[in-house]
Amino acid sequence: MEFIVGIPTVNEHELLYKAVESARNSSCRPRQIIIVDNGRDSLVDEYEELAFGPIQIVRGQRNLGVAASWNLMHKLAAPLPIILMNDDCVVAPNTFEKMFERILVYGQQVVLAHGFACFTMKEEIWERVGDFDEGFYPAYWEDTDYRYRLKLREIPVDEWDTSTTGIQHGKDPANYQKWCEHQRKWFFDNLALNRERYITKWGGPPKEETLWDPQRAPKPPYYDPSKYECNCDCE
Repeated sequence: MEFIVGIPTVNEHELLYKAVESARNSSCRPRQIIIVDNGRDSLVDEYEELAFGPIQIVRGQRNLGVAASWNLMHKLAAPLPIILMNDDCVVAPNTFEKMFERILVYGQQVVLAHGFACFTMKEEIWERVGDFDEGFYPAYWEDTDYRYRLKLREIPVDEWDTSTTGIQHGKDPANYQKWCEHQRKWFFDNLALNRERYITKWGGPPKEETLWDPQRAPKPPYYDPSKYECNCDCE
């Protein structure tokens, strides 16, 4: 089974190293790993020195955000299927194998091995539902939005019990202690703005939506990604 693994990352070199290593040590190894590097310091030189290969590192002029990173990696992987995972995910040796078994043997269309922290979808689902909404920037609520869009089209989701997947997920809480006051404000403002964007788009919060036609959803308010830029070393 040939496939690609895609990982977006922002200034999390140590976590990314573990994520990449777990992907490379899988019983079902990817043909290539695509990393979208959204951080301040480029990963290119570091990963060339580590001789990971085969790895493709993509670096934009600014942080693309999670949704745009997922969309880009999906396009770069075509025509091969792609598994998208967070940079703070360490997969079990058989995680990828089990994910494709669910699709190829059991006919699942969307497999969430650990929510949208590690997932894959059939190409026909990408075509039917479309890309992730890049307006949820830079992160959070893009996955909630996609869940609702899947629900509107009555597309079943194969979501695993997170206690049995063998996936380790989550940043060290100490990371958040390094944030400055500016970064903390940005984080919580971002959560609130993206939540408001979801409510505006679908007419209510999760389980209270009032809009049922994706084509008629109103355009949500624009979020300016430069509004809360942080220039200190608090990540």
